Amino acid sequence: MTKIDLSLVPAWAQEFRSFMSQYNDMFVDRKVAIDLITYALLTREHVLLFGPPGTSKTQICDAVFDGIEGATSFRTEVSGFTGEDGVLGPYNVKVLREQGRLEHNVEGMLPQAQFARVGEFLDANGPLLRALLGAFNERRMLRGSQHIEMPLMTAYLDTNKDPATYLQRNPDAWAVIDRIMFLDKLDYLDSSADVTEMVTRFQRGASRRPKTQINVEVIEALSSLIVNPPGLITDISILETYSAVVTEYREKRRTLSAEQKKLFILPEISDRRVNKASMIMEAQAILSGRLDVIVDDIAAAGVALCTSTAERDLWKQVVETHIV
Repeated sequence: MTKIDLSLVPAWAQEFRSFMSQYNDMFVDRKVAIDLITYALLTREHVLLFGPPGTSKTQICDAVFDGIEGATSFRTEVSGFTGEDGVLGPYNVKVLREQGRLEHNVEGMLPQAQFARVGEFLDANGPLLRALLGAFNERRMLRGSQHIEMPLMTAYLDTNKDPATYLQRNPDAWAVIDRIMFLDKLDYLDSSADVTEMVTRFQRGASRRPKTQINVEVIEALSSLIVNPPGLITDISILETYSAVVTEYREKRRTLSAEQKKLFILPEISDRRVNKASMIMEAQAILSGRLDVIVDDIAAAGVALCTSTAERDLWKQVVETHIV
């Protein structure tokens, strides 16, 4: 990895904050979704937005990706009939005919992309979802003799289906959903003022293309400080506090679910999710122009550990009991 000039980090962080903040001026009442995409880009994790059609799920993603200069991207819509070749690339007929083996032609497809958008994600069939596991988690494609290390940084997924209901019907898909660090539901705007503002921005063309762009190298540099060891959490007491918060939150979340018969998207908070959520504390530090995590950054980890208002309220309550 190229050595990073740490003195540039505050300026890069300011540039990145300005880049992402413009999307709040483009889309009405979508701050939570935009915040999740912000964290996803910095941690090189993935985001799933769900909700009814016409809530700007796809538009938000395309606007963000269109604003990143110098990046390779892959965008597609999937269905129950989409096979691996629709995402990993069509099969190379010549190789099959001459050598008798299946090989994907990956040019312009997911294995070459730094950013990916997969629309109607939960319409994909089981085999395709499992095929995406390696891509999303290990960032590699292993198909027979074809081994490809993928440059994928962040995948953006959207669906009209409710993931909680989907998991009830397809419990084996938990491993797939758990690899998506950020989840949020988008609903239709329900206030007259918001609808007026939305239509006004639409008429002015404010929600079509971003005015400010950012080079992918800035995102690569900032995110590398988070995803590569040794990381930005240098005070062991912060990890101990985080662990205490997570442990208490897990216990109270189970109780809340049982008592109120609440159906949370995630049946449990996995150890994998707890590990990866710690990177959000580092992302919060970077967004603040810092190279060290402070105890107040723990609160930000809740964006990956909570997927509903009830969970967010519980997380806030638990954090406040541990952080004075």
